[in-house]
Amino acid sequence: VTGVQTCALPISPLGASISLQKRIPVGAGLGGGSSDAAAVLRILSGVFKTFLQADFGLSDSSFQGAIVSAALACGADVPYALTGGLCRVTGVGEVVEPIAGLEVDRYSVLIGVPTSPVPTRAFYERYRQAHPEVACQRDEALEAFVAKPSRGLTGLIENDFEADVVAMAPEVGKALSVVREEIPALSGVTGSGCAVFAFISEREQGKVAALTDELKRQGCAVYQERLATPESCWALG
Repeated sequence: VTGVQTCALPISPLGASISLQKRIPVGAGLGGGSSDAAAVLRILSGVFKTFLQADFGLSDSSFQGAIVSAALACGADVPYALTGGLCRVTGVGEVVEPIAGLEVDRYSVLIGVPTSPVPTRAFYERYRQAHPEVACQRDEALEAFVAKPSRGLTGLIENDFEADVVAMAPEVGKALSVVREEIPALSGVTGSGCAVFAFISEREQGKVAALTDELKRQGCAVYQERLATPESCWALG
């Protein structure tokens, strides 16, 4: 394991042997590293919680707070990955509020991953040079959605990194134009990575085959998954 960071949990003599099989493409902006870190924290906290609380006198709330702090030390999106599902995330990533009221399992997500990854560290260095100051803006569309999730996802797909990702990796822009032609309102770029995605409703499933063929012609690896609740994700491991 590389990139070990300081953990907020007390030091103890306990240890673990971890074998990790990567399936999420690296540099795709799909949160693979963050979800791996969250999975390790979730498993270890479950195994060692009783010992740590007894040995160090930690209450349930202080133990949970230490886990969130450890997650945040690993990455800003790791606290979210501990929770999963549809959430509003604020602060620097440590405030995670689950959102109920939207049947996410009525959507599937089509993901196209171009051959050239967008390395996270390199992207952020480039982004900070291009945008030394970023203004904080109120997200009224998100606020309206949190108040009434049943309105659906239309109008919520927005990524401030999109233009910079496309400038760094033009093939991402080509793949994005393919999915936006068919699914304009519910498609975009994944985080700071190279993948593009489209949420596919049940009535639009007929577009999947043509989209998949065109993305593959551009050299993309293509995946389609049904969105799921956090409980089903944890059950699947």
